[in-house]
Amino acid sequence: MTLNQSAMVRIIDLPGIIHELRRELDERSLRLFGPVRVRLESSLGSLTLSATPGAVTFDESGEGPRAELTPAGLGSLLLGFRSSVELAKAGEIQAASPTLELLDLLFPRLNSHYWRIDHF
Repeated sequence: MTLNQSAMVRIIDLPGIIHELRRELDERSLRLFGPVRVRLESSLGSLTLSATPGAVTFDESGEGPRAELTPAGLGSLLLGFRSSVELAKAGEIQAASPTLELLDLLFPRLNSHYWRIDHF
C-alpha cells in the first residue's frame, strides 16, 4: 500500500498542545547533554522551547534557532507522523541541520496508524 505524506491534523492551540506534551518532552529531554533552545514558527503560532536534561519549558516571546513550519508540517512533527528530516525534504520545515537534530530528539518519528476512509 502506498500512503501519501499528509495527515489530517491541525494544531489550533500551539501552547496548549506543548503544555499537554510536557511530561513526555521532559522525559525525552533526558537524552540532552546541555541546555538548548529552539523557536517553532508557523502561521498557527510561534513559541520557543527551552530544554535542559529532564526539563522542557516554553514561552511565546523567547528567542532561539528558528524552525519555520507549514501548518501540516507542525502537526506531523508534534504528533510523530514524520521526522524533521522528512519534513525538510518535503519543504514543510526550514531549519539548520543542528535544529533538525534537536527536533528529532524531542519529537521523534513514531509508528502511525492509518484507517481507510469509509465511503457511504
